[in-house]
Amino acid sequence: MRAVLYEAPRSPEEWLRWSFHHRNSHDNIRAAITANKGPNLPDYPIDPIRGPQIGDFLQYNSQLHSDMNSALRLQSSDLLSVDFNNDAQRLAWIQIHAREHESAELALGI
Repeated sequence: MRAVLYEAPRSPEEWLRWSFHHRNSHDNIRAAITANKGPNLPDYPIDPIRGPQIGDFLQYNSQLHSDMNSALRLQSSDLLSVDFNNDAQRLAWIQIHAREHESAELALGI
């Protein structure tokens, strides 16, 4: 599952696949934080990702990352500033974003 988060989706179908695995990763991270560290972190609607709602997705996802990284004392990155129509920005965002998931999952042993 974690490997899918390193894939840079382009088509709507690829975004749906990525979005599903992304949601699953956040669910697992939130559950493990609650089980291991204590706080019950809020959830936000991040799946499915639809083009017109991309701004909402970026806001909600950024908050999820801020919450999880704070609970785990991990460094956060700027996950709000991206133009997904720009290949270089999309690829860079995917890499930075996936590394945050990987760091959180590794810290939690999942």
